Amino acid sequence: HNDWLIFWWIFPLLWKGARNPLTHEDLYLLRKAETSGQRTDLLEEKWREEILSARSLSKEPKLWRAIFRYYTFQEYWYFVPSGLAYLLGDNIVWFAAINLLRQLTSFHDESRGEYFIYIYGIAIGSLMKLIGQNHLHLHGAVLGVRARAAILGLLYRKILRLSKISLDSGHVMELVCNDSQRIIFTSAEWFIPYAIRHALYSACVIAWLLYFIGWQIIPGALFLLALGVVRGLLNKFDYKLRNCASQLSDERLGVIRETLTLIHSLKLNCWENIYEEKIRQTRWKEIKFKAKRWIIMLTCYSFISCGQHLGTFITVLVLTLTQKENIPNLNFFAIIALFRELSEMLCLCLPTSIRYITDVRAALQRMQAFLQRTEYFNIEYDPKITTQFNIKNIPTGTVTANQKHEPPYLILHDVTCKIPQRILPQSPESNRAKILNDVTLNVATAGLVLVCGSVGSGKSSLLATVLGGELLVTNGFVKYSGTLGYVSDTPWVCPGTIRENILFGLPYEEKLYAEIIRACQLEKDFKTFPQQDLALIGEHGATVSGGQRTRIALARAIYSQADIYLLDDPLSSLDAKVAENVFRQCIKGLLADRIVLLTTHDTRYYHEADHIVHLKGGKIEELKAELTLAEPELDQRNGTPDGGDHDVWGDPSEPGEAETLNLEEEERETGRVAFKVYKEYFLYGASAIVLFIIALLFFSGQGFIVLVDIKASRLPVLAGQGEESFNHAILVYTLCLFAGVVLVVLGTLSIFLVLMNAAYKVHNKMVTCLLKAPLSFHAVNPVGRVINRFSQDMNNLDELLPFYIFMVCHYAAPAVATILLAAITTPLLIIPVLLALPVFYFFSKVYFTSATDIKRLMSVAGSPIYSHFSNTLEGLRNIRVYGRQKDFTNQVFSWLDSLNVSFVSWLTHRRASQGSALQLYSNSLVCTSKVNILTSTRKRALGAVTILYAINTTQMIDYVVRVTGDVNSQMTSAERVLAYTRIQPERGQDSPKTPPRNWPHTGAIEFRDVSLWHYTGSPNALKNISFKINSSEKVGIAGRTGAGKSSLVAALMRLAETRGEIMIDGLNIEDFNVLSTRKCLSVISQSPTLINGTIRLNLDPLAQHTDTEIWQALNRTKMSSTVKNLPKTLDSELDNDNSSLSVGEKQLLNLARVLLQNNKIVIFDEATGKIDGNTDQEIQRIISEVFKECTVITIAHRLSTILDCDRVMVLDEGEIREFDQPEILLNKPSGLLKQLQEIK
Repeated sequence: HNDWLIFWWIFPLLWKGARNPLTHEDLYLLRKAETSGQRTDLLEEKWREEILSARSLSKEPKLWRAIFRYYTFQEYWYFVPSGLAYLLGDNIVWFAAINLLRQLTSFHDESRGEYFIYIYGIAIGSLMKLIGQNHLHLHGAVLGVRARAAILGLLYRKILRLSKISLDSGHVMELVCNDSQRIIFTSAEWFIPYAIRHALYSACVIAWLLYFIGWQIIPGALFLLALGVVRGLLNKFDYKLRNCASQLSDERLGVIRETLTLIHSLKLNCWENIYEEKIRQTRWKEIKFKAKRWIIMLTCYSFISCGQHLGTFITVLVLTLTQKENIPNLNFFAIIALFRELSEMLCLCLPTSIRYITDVRAALQRMQAFLQRTEYFNIEYDPKITTQFNIKNIPTGTVTANQKHEPPYLILHDVTCKIPQRILPQSPESNRAKILNDVTLNVATAGLVLVCGSVGSGKSSLLATVLGGELLVTNGFVKYSGTLGYVSDTPWVCPGTIRENILFGLPYEEKLYAEIIRACQLEKDFKTFPQQDLALIGEHGATVSGGQRTRIALARAIYSQADIYLLDDPLSSLDAKVAENVFRQCIKGLLADRIVLLTTHDTRYYHEADHIVHLKGGKIEELKAELTLAEPELDQRNGTPDGGDHDVWGDPSEPGEAETLNLEEEERETGRVAFKVYKEYFLYGASAIVLFIIALLFFSGQGFIVLVDIKASRLPVLAGQGEESFNHAILVYTLCLFAGVVLVVLGTLSIFLVLMNAAYKVHNKMVTCLLKAPLSFHAVNPVGRVINRFSQDMNNLDELLPFYIFMVCHYAAPAVATILLAAITTPLLIIPVLLALPVFYFFSKVYFTSATDIKRLMSVAGSPIYSHFSNTLEGLRNIRVYGRQKDFTNQVFSWLDSLNVSFVSWLTHRRASQGSALQLYSNSLVCTSKVNILTSTRKRALGAVTILYAINTTQMIDYVVRVTGDVNSQMTSAERVLAYTRIQPERGQDSPKTPPRNWPHTGAIEFRDVSLWHYTGSPNALKNISFKINSSEKVGIAGRTGAGKSSLVAALMRLAETRGEIMIDGLNIEDFNVLSTRKCLSVISQSPTLINGTIRLNLDPLAQHTDTEIWQALNRTKMSSTVKNLPKTLDSELDNDNSSLSVGEKQLLNLARVLLQNNKIVIFDEATGKIDGNTDQEIQRIISEVFKECTVITIAHRLSTILDCDRVMVLDEGEIREFDQPEILLNKPSGLLKQLQEIK
């Protein structure tokens, strides 16, 4: 119990951290009742009860009421004894001190035993205050940790029940990273129990002033109360600024997350400057609102820091005017001491509590709005029971899934659907028109159903409607029996090994697994990885190609052994040979007895289908059954039809030819934050000279404030020496007070403007370095890790660090001044101070080292949580389809528990260090008082003054030690952020040299012994290849999936490390700035990407073209009618993640942008794979006309796209196997291109 009372149980950990860096394994585990899962279940139950209760009363449910009921009576009761001890200890200290002061200055002979009663009363009161204060603050913080864990669990479960299209990633990440964090910070220092304590203590101080001084204190007290009321009235304005800043933070984090997830496309299209400017503009708007908040708050705080002197001044004037001749020294020193306490409570603590309560209120309202979003279905997968989910709050429209023991079937009846509204009310709704209209489809038997149609006809929307909960069904119903398997048009893989992605939570069955791997043509791919299927995929599938991602997603779907399969054009991203084998062995093989809906543009599969659904404009235009032709028998040896040529593609027998990737552990420093971190961060805000001037300004103001105390101490004496002396003293007093207030206000505001400027510049520098970083950096650093620095760490620098620095300034200068004055008044006080300093230094060193390490562990523990939320937003459909909600939720609970352990340890460290300091100074106070009392009556008075100053010194130094520790802890965020300003840029980013004007002139390309590797230590993806492409030549590139086709593009665009020479128009591109060469090449990649913005911005990012030119490009790409149907045509907003445009339509927009760029070299990396055949032929005709004078490189799996090229290059295993005219290669016996053509 003693260990618990004084937090002694934390000291072994604290001492261990002082000697060696701490790890998560060193921290104490949570009890089962404290785990995030348990806390989330409890809060979810209370939130459900709140919804039902509010609904019965026709009121809006409130999240804060659910949280209020979420805590137990015991948790609330704990505040009572700790709060009473805190309040009672404070009152005992001041009651004993002022009564002792009265006895010592009364010059009456009293019993010495009475003095000791008061002295030990001060010591006991200080100890009570210490214990009560520490337990009150720690308990509040622990409750905040519990609330945050439960709320994050609740938010995660809500995400799993919302439509992916309706989610705004920036808004979600702001809720998770910053809004939830405010709950802990506020509950630790400033929440409702503390506001109540501050109010009660203020009443007690006023009562003591009335008791010791009389009614003359009322004007001074009213003045302080007025300052507090003014600060409170500004909270409404502060609340508006807070909401505006939060909305901009949502937007900023959304753009940053978009940047990180699309970094490959950004570099291909040279959009770094566009995204950097978007982030900077949003950040500038955000920082302006935050700066306004700080200016308002700090102006008030600066006046408040002078408030005690103003209140004292007013009271002394009243006393002088009413009873000038009778002012005793006791009353004077009681006024100084108690007005300091009153000013602290009324003007600092109470308004600050209200401010942070306002922050929590705003955060809870945003979370509540998210939790009240409409759920279009509510499903928890359990294969043992019948599962049903229904769309709610919709006039008509139902999706029902039955998993009874009955044959699988799928029914869509008169289905009409739209895109759900986004989470943010202010989000643009660019196109909420019907995307499916009166669709009716019945599939009752196993077989292949092909879903066909032109680009934008509604094929992907049809599959999304069957998934349920993704689209807003406004009419009709969807009903199916059985389980679903799903492969999206942009396959999703989660961080982990290849095997983990395929199993996706299911047990490993070797025979089934091997059969699926063979059918999905993954065996050869696995052999190229050093660890085969146990190799890490990396962030966003960094180590696998687009075709490999597709086949991994397909293997995952087949391994789930579902009854109904929804396959969104997976074959288009595969080469002809692999696609043919996958179709034969998977779709017509392993899935032959299942219902399969396959969207495709490839007409060669039409005669293989049991049914064909043709969509046009969101309606079924044609529905017909086809006779299924007999399948040719497969050669089990290589998976090709009998009679075909033997496999001449490379088949590496030894593993280790593909890239291997090891995710980096997040780096963290150890020990105290180095001085160079403070220096570097503050120099971002202002130069050293400016910082010196600001410090001089601030401390000069504090010096004037101290001078005010000295002048005030002489006023009662001067009042009896004549009118002239008194009036002169009043004038000097007023001037010093005015100068002190002005200088303190200016100094404080200057400090915080420097901090805001530093936060803004460091953020921008971090963005610049991140965009310049090589792709290898992004592959090994998860999105959540990076977002953690842009959200949590930047929030600490924006909001917490300025506050803690203000608190240091607020307490440090008066503490030093108090020690000096006390030393002048009572030199004997220097002895315990000097004795205490080395002990203080020892305790602070131990505390700072351990607390800083734990703070770093907190930051590291947060990254996996944010990554998990980010990955969930991307793979939401897959998680739901395969029933992995529980597993993913348990994973986030595990990481939350790890974070909570760090939080609780850090919070306990803060309270333990404070206790040591206060106990030490309480003993020093008693010793000093004893020595002074044993002297003459004159010394008794000095002893009384010593007691007053020593009490203030105790509190101030204690606060300085604690808040300095907080500053040191928050500077770990600066340390982490500054680390990202030192990321090594990709090669050529900082080169000042640019190619000649209008380069390239001819477009001739030459590779000389070029090798390429994507990551340090990885094998070569291209192996010493050499070739020449002539000016204006059209070259096609073929090869199986993973052969190195996209690596060739990466070499031209300088996206990876290369060796050898790449010459364009006779100039080595390595000699020039990387951006200057990239922008001269146009690339359309196999994964189409849009900028979140208007269509005009997507087509003409640099605003270089007229509307006429833009419409002309749209007409050529057959997209003009689609754009004209949007509400604002060219000014309609698009969202890359959740746009109503299909993948094919996005690709056509990219093609229109390339047409406008009019570069000499154009690269099409599977650009028309998602486009129907007729549109593809039209596009090829346009390309041949528009790019007639350009050098064109076309990578395609659709051979018809490249057979019209001047020459065709066939790649395999990073080497050129064939490169000649297509007619020559097609006549080559056993040639690779000929083999592909025969498969076709």
